[in-house]
Amino acid sequence: MQADAMCRIEARMISNHQGGVVLMLRDFTERYRVEQKLWRMAYYDARSGLPNLDMIRDLLTASVSRAAGAERMVAVLRIELLGLESVPRMLGMEGQEKFLRACTEHLLSVAKACRPERIAEPDMAIGRVSDSGFVILLDGLLERAEIDDFATTLQQRLVGSCPLGRYQVDVDARAGAAVYPGDDMDGCQLLEKAEMAMRQAASSDVAFYSTEIRRRTDTQDAMVDALRLAID
Repeated sequence: MQADAMCRIEARMISNHQGGVVLMLRDFTERYRVEQKLWRMAYYDARSGLPNLDMIRDLLTASVSRAAGAERMVAVLRIELLGLESVPRMLGMEGQEKFLRACTEHLLSVAKACRPERIAEPDMAIGRVSDSGFVILLDGLLERAEIDDFATTLQQRLVGSCPLGRYQVDVDARAGAAVYPGDDMDGCQLLEKAEMAMRQAASSDVAFYSTEIRRRTDTQDAMVDALRLAID
């Protein structure tokens, strides 16, 4: 039997006049591997290996629950990498995959370098939620200044040239941030508000959610809806 095999031992009493016990050894290694594979497919992005949107939502819900009892803050940073769409034209789909991996590694490296010293690595999660979109969760923050410094420094370090083989590809990014409990008490709403803030951010900039950003977003959405009705 393999060293990493998953087994279960069951004991059953024999119901005859002799009595005794029967031990049954069941090997469910393959079933466990299939379940783990399906779980990873459901909660991780296949291209980058990072948590996907569903996993990020679960992690954020857990972070908000912990923060509520500890009177701490949770920050959600929504990041959009700009320029990915130009890579396929330069190097084809294989080049896009390589560039995505390079950008993912660059983002992970920069985020770890910018992480507040008090925040342990398990308290920071990074996920991929769209083709060029990423989310960073910071758990256990005590001051808003920590969030501001992290988001601003991260944004500045992300922008620049990313090596891709013998090429150098210019990378730009915009970001939006929302904070528990100031901006919302619900994890899913925090994600939505971080997205709103990002949509209002200029290239190479970071925007923090506010009531003004909500107003501008609602106005823009209303204009788009009106235009669609006019076209129909």
